[in-house]
Amino acid sequence: MTAPPPCVTAKRMDSIAATRQAHEEKTERLRARLGRAARLLLVAMIAALALRGFVFEPYRLPSQSMQPGLQPGDTIFVAKWPYGLSRHNLPLSPTLLAGRLAPKMPERGDVIVFKTPRDGQTDLVKRVIARGGDQIAMRGGRPILNGQPLPRTVTDTTDNHLVLRETLPSGRSFPIQTAKADQKPVPTRADFGPLTVPPGHVFLLGDNRDASTDSRYSIAEGGIGFVPLDLVVGRVDHILYGRTSPRAGTHP
Repeated sequence: MTAPPPCVTAKRMDSIAATRQAHEEKTERLRARLGRAARLLLVAMIAALALRGFVFEPYRLPSQSMQPGLQPGDTIFVAKWPYGLSRHNLPLSPTLLAGRLAPKMPERGDVIVFKTPRDGQTDLVKRVIARGGDQIAMRGGRPILNGQPLPRTVTDTTDNHLVLRETLPSGRSFPIQTAKADQKPVPTRADFGPLTVPPGHVFLLGDNRDASTDSRYSIAEGGIGFVPLDLVVGRVDHILYGRTSPRAGTHP
């Protein structure tokens, strides 16, 4: 058998080398693209974690304790930054931060998400009625803040409930719901205090006053007592999705 001329062999070798080089270049370009995609994905994940941990996070309301303004199944947007940063701003509440960075007390009337003092893990939603140093009491189901009953006006009525607008000393007002006298659950904490809220704590009530186990009840009674600022996750900013009516974008 006759061997191929040397020029043919050289051409074949050059072709093989060119093919190998092209393959290596293609592989290198693919690696570069995959590397860029991985870095972009990592940056996106870090940005999403930071956004969720320190800026905003959606929550789904689990109960009727904040009716009539918030309904069970509503999705709410919670601002994480207004009260400073703590470990509870992060998913799973990792023990990365001790205490709270740049702490700021919630305003009276703010609706907040917080970790229940019972286990430090379960998220609850209630409204701030009193802050550290305030004196709080309840008489006949009406809050008495620093010796002054909060004004109320009836805005609606059903077979079982009254809807009222309650006003704080600052002028800030919000709707609440209470059962009619012959529909009151037993027992109900219509009378409470007076007690002074400890520094760095808040006194919280559900807007549905007869269907909320809140700061009127101690932890031993299944309530939450006075809630420390360290357990506050953030402020409910607005309703992202209203399950029972078109209320998206409204504030609680």
